[in-house]
Amino acid sequence: MKLKFSRILFAAAMLTALYANAQNADAKGADAKPAQAAKAEAKPAQAKKAQQDGAQQKQKKAAKKDDGAKPSAAAQTFDNDAPAPEAPVLEFEKTLVQYAPFGAFVNKFYEGDMDVETLALYGNFGFGAFNGLDGLMVANEGKFYKIEKDGAMKEADKNAKMPFALVTNFTPQISILIPANEGKGFIQSHLLDSMPSPNYPAAILIQGKFAKVITRSIPEQKPPFTTLDKAFANDE
Repeated sequence: MKLKFSRILFAAAMLTALYANAQNADAKGADAKPAQAAKAEAKPAQAKKAQQDGAQQKQKKAAKKDDGAKPSAAAQTFDNDAPAPEAPVLEFEKTLVQYAPFGAFVNKFYEGDMDVETLALYGNFGFGAFNGLDGLMVANEGKFYKIEKDGAMKEADKNAKMPFALVTNFTPQISILIPANEGKGFIQSHLLDSMPSPNYPAAILIQGKFAKVITRSIPEQKPPFTTLDKAFANDE
């Protein structure tokens, strides 16, 4: 609309200049010699009519050009009547949702704003840590747990916040059997061999009967924080 309005102003200025030139020409003709004046008075009505016809034709051409002009990019961008784009629909099936970069987490980023209740909207299976490293978070079948510094596990408070977490909606696609009485190295190797590609992240759930399960967490950290590796080293 702005460009169109500018074109209309430009056309009006051109018409004003034409009328001004015609008036100046009439004024100069009045000061001419008597013979020239008599010649100019021969067809005064026809000259004036020709000037008016020419001005009207130019005005019509300018208006026609403006009516057929396409709207400018600026007009299209700020068109308030245009429908708003639809928001993308996020599918969390087979999607790994990560809160905060892992590189920041291991380098003393121990205070975040993600709470358990909100994180549960993005996945039912995963792990993370609570603010200040006050316990590790484990999620399974939609239930979120907190591993205390003494190894005890309890259900996490829905308002507890985390600086880092990884969750997904667990839908198993591959099931394999692990022989009994095998160690950690065999299990890791067997899992990697069974995966379609080592370049894609995967959520792994191990089910079985175990004589004991050892969990570990470190005591809550206070500012100024230290890096994650040093925090674990100081707890040994």
